[in-house]
Amino acid sequence: MKKLTVTIPCFNQKNLLIECLNSLCKQTYKDFSVLIIDDCSKEDYTDILKTFPGLDIKYIRNEGNLGAMKNMFKAIKYPVDTEYVLCLHEDDAIASIRYFEDSVKLMDENRDVVFTAGKPIWFKKTIPPCIDGNNNKYISGNITSFVDLILDYEAIIFGSIIYRKESIKVLEPELNKYHTLCDRPFLISSLKGEKRFALFDNPIIFVRDHGISDKRSSGLRQEHLFNLLIEYKKYTRNDKLFIKFSTNVILNNYIGLKKMDLPLFKYISKTIKLGLFRFSGIRIYGLVSIPFYILGDKNMRRLIYLIKK
Repeated sequence: MKKLTVTIPCFNQKNLLIECLNSLCKQTYKDFSVLIIDDCSKEDYTDILKTFPGLDIKYIRNEGNLGAMKNMFKAIKYPVDTEYVLCLHEDDAIASIRYFEDSVKLMDENRDVVFTAGKPIWFKKTIPPCIDGNNNKYISGNITSFVDLILDYEAIIFGSIIYRKESIKVLEPELNKYHTLCDRPFLISSLKGEKRFALFDNPIIFVRDHGISDKRSSGLRQEHLFNLLIEYKKYTRNDKLFIKFSTNVILNNYIGLKKMDLPLFKYISKTIKLGLFRFSGIRIYGLVSIPFYILGDKNMRRLIYLIKK
């Protein structure tokens, strides 16, 4: 029986999936299978199974369209028979050809490690060449050290996570509470009970940068952000690091979230009451959204365009 399943939620990006599968063919570890979960695409994915005879691929199609987040968590939680599972986005690709091999070895030898992850390489159109080399350097820690990595702006890509399946068996994503931000609380929950993670020091995954065309967070509200920051605050022991992170995230995200919720003054007042904001925590990078608020989003974008021109 294989030890790892790579589940790939898909929707109308067949050409990108082919690039993704090409990266899987280059893995040094071959004891894995692939499960494609099609969210009612208009494109026909079934011929891909013949295109990659070297991969053990299974294909299922949802009866109705679930949407990106629900289909992703269906892929993560799908009842596969393997010990480990990776939910890989169809528009991304695995960068390190030894990622599967090194992750399985690490988790086989460390039973308290419930997931591995790695650093990203961002790209826009053409996937860079895959990377050789052992992933023998990594950071390992508990739930507190994981949250502190997030607060220190460590890029942890949800689509790079290889889970010990048993550790997420009873977990459910809290979409109503966090919306598209539910990936981090999901990982935090998997670390409860003295469990540990491992974050490789090397780049592991190629992540496609969709820029402003990415609409997955269109329904995000201020309350979702507040709930996420409260969750971080619950597990960190570094108040200074938390306040610096939370304060500037609150400022930077105001423009994107302001249309549906509180005006700026009430927004800041509420976060102060929640213990998420202090004026002493403001940094220059947290103020970049203020000109957008003063001039308006469209006017500010026009100004940036004229400056670049």
